[in-house]
Amino acid sequence: MQKLTLKQRKALILMLLLLWLLLLVQGCCSLYSFFSRYRLFKVASGSMEPTLPTGAVIVVAKNNGSLYSPGDIITYKQNDLYITHRVLETGYQNGFYYRTQGDANQEPDAGLVKHQAVIGRVILIAPGFVATLQKLFRVRSLLLLHVLFLAALYLNKQRKTAVRRPLHN
Repeated sequence: MQKLTLKQRKALILMLLLLWLLLLVQGCCSLYSFFSRYRLFKVASGSMEPTLPTGAVIVVAKNNGSLYSPGDIITYKQNDLYITHRVLETGYQNGFYYRTQGDANQEPDAGLVKHQAVIGRVILIAPGFVATLQKLFRVRSLLLLHVLFLAALYLNKQRKTAVRRPLHN
């Protein structure tokens, strides 16, 4: 097999870096598309046990204006807290509302949940180990991964350059 010239190697490395950059941009666009329609939450309490175990990660489809039915599990914002409970009943009183209750709770929640406060409906429940994976996909972790990739490329190039240097007697 014919060896590549220095110019050919540089062109190949440039093409690989451009391909890597294109894949990175495509991945970021895919993540943006996913997160614009869905939100991830980590279950922090046992109020929905055993349906939603503590530590599980839930995927919530954002509210697109549709109403929810009794039996749906919804996530809503109350004060500065996100709460995920099951819809018991729906009604209309100066706007649509929901009465909710955690599966493990004895009584329904004290207040009514306005439709505008609902973030969305739970569509997927992932076990607790997925919470660890969620941490890996945070922006800082992705940035660190890319920096490490570029550092590995640089160190590999330096290693190859050091091997090719002639030894002086």
